[in-house]
Amino acid sequence: MKTTTLGLLTFFAISGVAAYGVPSLGDGNGTELFVTGSAGVQYDDNIFLRSKNAVGDSLMTLTPGLELDYGSDSITKGMLAYSEAFNFYASNTSQNSDLANVRLATSYDDQELKTKLDGSYVQLAQNTLGARAVGEIIRSDVTNADVGAEIKASEKSSFAITGSYKRTDFKQTQMVDSQIFSLPVEYYYKVTPKVDMSLFYEYRDTVQKGAAVNSIDNMLGLGARGEFTAKLSGEFHVGAARRNFSSGGSTTISNVASSFTYLYSPKTSFLFGIARDFDAVGSGTPVKFSSVNFGATSEITKTLSANVNVSYRMMDYIGTGESDKYFEGTVGATYHFNNHASIGVGYTFRGNSSNFPSGFSDNDFSAVASFRF
Repeated sequence: MKTTTLGLLTFFAISGVAAYGVPSLGDGNGTELFVTGSAGVQYDDNIFLRSKNAVGDSLMTLTPGLELDYGSDSITKGMLAYSEAFNFYASNTSQNSDLANVRLATSYDDQELKTKLDGSYVQLAQNTLGARAVGEIIRSDVTNADVGAEIKASEKSSFAITGSYKRTDFKQTQMVDSQIFSLPVEYYYKVTPKVDMSLFYEYRDTVQKGAAVNSIDNMLGLGARGEFTAKLSGEFHVGAARRNFSSGGSTTISNVASSFTYLYSPKTSFLFGIARDFDAVGSGTPVKFSSVNFGATSEITKTLSANVNVSYRMMDYIGTGESDKYFEGTVGATYHFNNHASIGVGYTFRGNSSNFPSGFSDNDFSAVASFRF
């Protein structure tokens, strides 16, 4: 009922705005309404991510949706999108689900002031490292909201502040709901025409319902953003993060966040980044993690593209002595019939080793046809 109501409200909102239009802002060109959708088939040989007695199954997914875009050439632009994913398992039919996905994003940029608002509500049915059950797929509702602004202070400097909120509500009672509020503040100073150095501070409050430990994080560091070479661009910050627990005690780690793009050629690009931080997982145990991510995309022909993504994540569960080393790799290819329709195939391997009995391996094959018109 909640999903149906949400879908209808979003549908009428999109339809209403499309019918009456959005007032032109700056040099905007009005609105565009798209009908979106996909149909996919998938085989997963370990749908519950079990350490032993893995259960495999085939899955079919149908995902109709609507998307409203406005102001693509304006200083004010945005989008409102809604989709509903219907998942049908061949054997484990009790795991069938219909999952809503709603997103609203808008931004403003006049060179002196930049603002953004990005909110989403997503229903998930998937097992992950910190949220697994032996005989069922974990269900959760995730709400995200980010509101931020960056204002130019001088010809070479600016200040940015963002308020972020994430709420995760699990359907299974053995999982621990969480709310995370963060407030990063950053000062940028232009050192070259294309590169800004920065001083970074972030406050973060993590509350996990029913958990014995909640926490407050304070992070401080230095960073940079921009076009570092003709082919390399991105942003990073490095520093320290201190977590203070509501039950008493604290711990400090080095803090890293980075994201880079390397344009190897007009048709091929690489993405990579590293991170180290605290996190909250569905089991209710606080964790600290380190991760490395790498990806590549290439346009082989005008109609055929390929992608590779690899990630490695080490997680230490604070206070329990448990640790996980998780690897995920994906390869895929997409054939574009035209600007409106495509078909893609992919393979994903997931593997986890642990000093507790929670290691697993998982192979996932998929094929998806998508359209947008």
